[in-house]
Amino acid sequence: MKILVGSKNPVKINAVKEAFGKYFNSIEIIGFDVNSGVAAMPVNREVYDGAENRAKNLIEINKAKILDADFFVGIKG
Repeated sequence: MKILVGSKNPVKINAVKEAFGKYFNSIEIIGFDVNSGVAAMPVNREVYDGAENRAKNLIEINKAKILDADFFVGIKG
């Protein structure tokens, strides 16, 4: 199973690896530096919008590069 993460941050990548690893045996995590479209230090609704924007950007990367990923994870804190 291939999972794209909208960040190169090792803490975020490891969090996704740990979460998916609890439910799936064979996973491949790939981090991409994608724009969240919100402030660097988001507040309120921007946190959710930023995470959603990262996931949507990953979907476009997946289409362009034909990565055949199964999940797209956007994290914004």
